[in-house]
Amino acid sequence: MKSLSSEAYTEEPSRFWGLVIRFAFVGCLLLLFGGLGIMLLPQLKSLRTTDTHIADLKSQEAALQKKKGKLDRTSILLLGDEHFIEYKARDILDLKKPDEVIFRFED
Repeated sequence: MKSLSSEAYTEEPSRFWGLVIRFAFVGCLLLLFGGLGIMLLPQLKSLRTTDTHIADLKSQEAALQKKKGKLDRTSILLLGDEHFIEYKARDILDLKKPDEVIFRFED
């Protein structure tokens, strides 16, 4: 007959406490990451809105650069091309030469 030794009694509790420690560790990690997630969520939302705002500003910048290029080309033509100046004077200012009849067709 075997006698009950202290090893038989300590094996079962050590397995139990090992599981308790593992679950406690996993629970602490979940609480830690959950807390960090809750604390960082507003900053992530503001980062997303900032990224959206930056994208909008970049598209506006591209549109303004395109408009600037067009205006630069127009100013160069206005400074040196007499035919272009005459075209703009007739088109925008509705100027005409003496005794000239202008026909405008509207859609």
